[in-house]
Amino acid sequence: AAMTTVFQDEEEIIELNTNDTSATPSSFFVPEKGTLKRHVRFFEQCLFESLPTPYVPLDTNRLTLIHFAVQSLAVLNHNLPLQKRQSIIAWIYSNLFISIPHPTRPDIQLAGFVGGTFLGPTSRTHPYCHVHIAMTYTALCTLATLGDDLSTSIIASEKDAILASLTCMQQTNGSFTSTTSGMANNSEHDMRFVYCACVICYLFNDWSTVDTKAIQRYIQSCRSYDGSIALLPGQEGHGGSTFCAVASLVLMNATSSILNTNNHWREDLIRWCVHRQQHEEGGGGGGG
Repeated sequence: AAMTTVFQDEEEIIELNTNDTSATPSSFFVPEKGTLKRHVRFFEQCLFESLPTPYVPLDTNRLTLIHFAVQSLAVLNHNLPLQKRQSIIAWIYSNLFISIPHPTRPDIQLAGFVGGTFLGPTSRTHPYCHVHIAMTYTALCTLATLGDDLSTSIIASEKDAILASLTCMQQTNGSFTSTTSGMANNSEHDMRFVYCACVICYLFNDWSTVDTKAIQRYIQSCRSYDGSIALLPGQEGHGGSTFCAVASLVLMNATSSILNTNNHWREDLIRWCVHRQQHEEGGGGGGG
């Protein structure tokens, strides 16, 4: 007989059939008694009410905070009402910058997202306001989760310009800078933005504007001695950068060709990941 776990959360009963192989990943999240509605209230507060004072320094990354809240609600199987979803979608589109001149090709237009409206109505001409690859990644993921069809919505008309921006951001070593201004403004360029670029291409189902072979070579160059993967070549491997690298390979359908043909890399990587698990609380450590 199938085993069923039942949790009471105020008026709501949560049942989990542990032998149901058709269950979605989010159905295996079982919150402790009485916490589910508090989780939902917290994330809705982050979306629709004022955040506490300590969040002020994150105002430039408000789009990322929205991304975390929306994805968390999705994991909790909580559907926001249509009106609230539409209000979030409208705000996200207010941070879409279009018709950005290419730094060296005036005939090419670029596009992408900024992190928020922190600079006010004049932000589109502000010298410190740049389209950011991570903000474009979080915007597209959040739009998709909220039900915005990327193939037919407003974003569809800007697809080519957003993908052209990735060409500007990709460096000769395969990595990506964070902004379209690139290395001219000493932009960061590491594995985080490789992952962002791969997700953007995957969501649009279009890899034509990036050099995937160069991306794969960059990932290989960031391999550490223990099988983990670093942000930059020569650095120590870390859980976050390892995730970004492996996820990028999966999105490019290159996991086997890279990990299986590089001197036991897959085995070393699995061993490293397993050894990151902490014995007391069961969570994973980032490195070391």
